[in-house]
Amino acid sequence: MVWQVTANNPGVWAFHCHVAWHVSTGLVVDVMENPNAIKTLPLPSTSHQLCRDWAAFTNTTVTNQIDAGL
Repeated sequence: MVWQVTANNPGVWAFHCHVAWHVSTGLVVDVMENPNAIKTLPLPSTSHQLCRDWAAFTNTTVTNQIDAGL
């Protein structure tokens, strides 16, 4: 496979198709673009709150994770 991309957006990106069961069975890869720049990116305060909210929710609710969600 040959894949060409302009790498100008630091982050971790899921490379996948939109067939849900493909992702659920592992047919996905995370591409990390410019790891050094990722370290300098600010994390929005809303992300911290989202993590706290998810932790509180999953402490009282069992989530049904039959699909990867992508």
